[in-house]
Amino acid sequence: MISKIKYRIKIKKSAGVPVSLPVFKLISSANKARDKQNWKEAANDYGNALQLAPDLAHIWVQLGHMRKEQGDFTGASCAYAEAVLVGGGDSDALAWLHRLFSHLPAPQRRDILSFLKKTIPEGFSDETPVLSQDGTVVFDISDLVSYFGHARLPTGIQRVQIETILGAIRDNEAAVRICCAIEGRERWLPVPNRLFIKLCELAVVSGDSRSRDWLDAVNALHLTLMFSEPFVFPDGAVLINLGTSWWLRNYFLYVREAKHRSNIRYVPFVHDLIPVMTPEHCIRKLTQDFIEWIIGVFAHADAFLVNSESTKKDLILVAARLGHVVRENQITVVPLGADFRKPGVDSLPHGDLEKWHIAPESYVLFVSTIESRKGHDLALAVWERLYRKYGPRTPKLVCVGNRGWKNEAFFQKIESDETLKRFVLILHGISDSEMSLLYRNCQFTLYPSRYEGWGLPITESLCYGKAVITSDNSSLPEAGGVFAIYFKTDSVEELESAVEKLAFDASARAAIEERIARAFKPMSWRDIAHRINETARQIAVRPVSARLDGQVAVPVRSGAWYPLTANHEVKIWKNMASAEIYRLGLGWAWPDDSGCWTRAPGGDLLMTPPAQAGMRLWLAVRSGKHATNWTVSNLGDTAVHPQVLSGIMVAQERRWVPLDVDSWRRAGVLKLRVHGTRQDGSLEETPDLIAVEGFFLCDQTEEGRKIFLESASLGCLDQVHAYKMDEAPEVACS
Repeated sequence: MISKIKYRIKIKKSAGVPVSLPVFKLISSANKARDKQNWKEAANDYGNALQLAPDLAHIWVQLGHMRKEQGDFTGASCAYAEAVLVGGGDSDALAWLHRLFSHLPAPQRRDILSFLKKTIPEGFSDETPVLSQDGTVVFDISDLVSYFGHARLPTGIQRVQIETILGAIRDNEAAVRICCAIEGRERWLPVPNRLFIKLCELAVVSGDSRSRDWLDAVNALHLTLMFSEPFVFPDGAVLINLGTSWWLRNYFLYVREAKHRSNIRYVPFVHDLIPVMTPEHCIRKLTQDFIEWIIGVFAHADAFLVNSESTKKDLILVAARLGHVVRENQITVVPLGADFRKPGVDSLPHGDLEKWHIAPESYVLFVSTIESRKGHDLALAVWERLYRKYGPRTPKLVCVGNRGWKNEAFFQKIESDETLKRFVLILHGISDSEMSLLYRNCQFTLYPSRYEGWGLPITESLCYGKAVITSDNSSLPEAGGVFAIYFKTDSVEELESAVEKLAFDASARAAIEERIARAFKPMSWRDIAHRINETARQIAVRPVSARLDGQVAVPVRSGAWYPLTANHEVKIWKNMASAEIYRLGLGWAWPDDSGCWTRAPGGDLLMTPPAQAGMRLWLAVRSGKHATNWTVSNLGDTAVHPQVLSGIMVAQERRWVPLDVDSWRRAGVLKLRVHGTRQDGSLEETPDLIAVEGFFLCDQTEEGRKIFLESASLGCLDQVHAYKMDEAPEVACS
């Protein structure tokens, strides 16, 4: 009897979930084995725990991880699917299902989809198709889908996307389609308009990303994307990306494919160029990803949308620094001076401020992500000075925003200063209703940013009729117009003077508020959406530009190394580019730090080598953790038995594969496919069978061979990097 009871009484917890003592011991044992990377033992213990407690979604996720590490993608996917089912749509499990889904055999994919369909909440499916019209605008919400996977309340760019697309749908739904690209599916996928509207409505209600209604909507989105057939672009459609796509390293591969298949025009909305213009305020990885993205933008965009004349100027400047010419008529400025107030938002009473221990007119509001570029350090310096002058009469500084990067000094300063602890309040996860309450009852707002693409909090402050103090740089004077009060960027003295005047002179505040009420006229989001749609329609009737599509054979030069890797640079220079443009089709995984893995049926390369005879192309390839049968085939060969090179690579092997350009060239171009299969005969599509690290085109002169052999053998390929050299340099390696 005692033995039975101990299996039922839940006296321990795992990830906050009550569990019995035997289950807890099994999970603890599995965690220890996992930490030692003993995947098999950990999987056995997690599996035994689930036999006793099959409703533990987080343990199903751990079991999936352990199976994945052993290369059992089918077993891992089944575990993740169980986590989705018992956990009400566990977001981690869904994310991993996305990643592994394309690697599963077709029967397993069908079984998992059938299994998961029952988890779609009622009312989120059966979208009525939107009939496409000529000049259809397609909005790409890839980054919004990613954002909703880990957050709820939209900020900055997310808010711009939501309001603009909703405005476009209200303006003319028949001409609006929505799509996205997600990890795991490697295709453009349709997003039903109704599901998008539902998500947007729920996103602004609260900051609770674990509420049942929110999880139902997000899970419905992810599952819908798993079930969807690939999105088919209407011919000649205009693809508009209002957000960011830096993190999707195959993004421009998808764009090229859509250009080739559907003759689309690609139009990104460039909100700012912060990582290039002010890299000192960005983490290294962000700058690297942004540079990779902006290189792709200039290679593929047919036109540009920007939010200010300042961003337009910076875009033209950065293009020139990279060796591109962007004409002014290719850029449409769409100022984001829109009304952020929502008519349907609950008007909370003043008394609700008490939960933050503040009262009406007792605080100054600073809305911004907390990071070094935003000027929080300036605000703290000013508040220290004000307290020394005015003591407890000093208004509180209320900072609303999520943590960004390079903010350690800000938090350390507050933590070490008792005065700042009392007079600086930090809030995050604020709903639209609460934000409205904070704006309506503040004295005025502050935005001392060092660089912006627009400055949404300035517009928001003016919409609520509140005076705003901001810096005099970049786009901020465009956002604030004649209504804001400006101080010299980084000047603590000027900022202190402006804050002091408004904080302790009610008549000065009232005069500014009266001017704002009388003359400030924000645009509606519908007007902004209409302007974007009109721009898109104009672009749709233009002749197709010479920008890259999926079938352009880009020239290569001899004596140069073309790496198929993620960008590692944090600076830009003239003629900087990415060799990912030589990839063709969708048989590629994302470029990583050391190369690009292929997918079934293989990764294709397309290039135009120099016309001279006697050239040799050297492909640098490597295998993953399995012995691999590799092939390089000539896709330009129309013979029944096309030209093929093949061989076997042991696990973790790296080698150079030479191709004679004269015998492989067809109609002046090289079109190749690199493919790998497991040498043990397994049919499971593992994602790490063969990768292409890059390629080197070599002429057969003695000097040409010497450059290649020395660079390859001594590990100095970066010295002959195709986009870092004006001419082939001497190789000097220590």
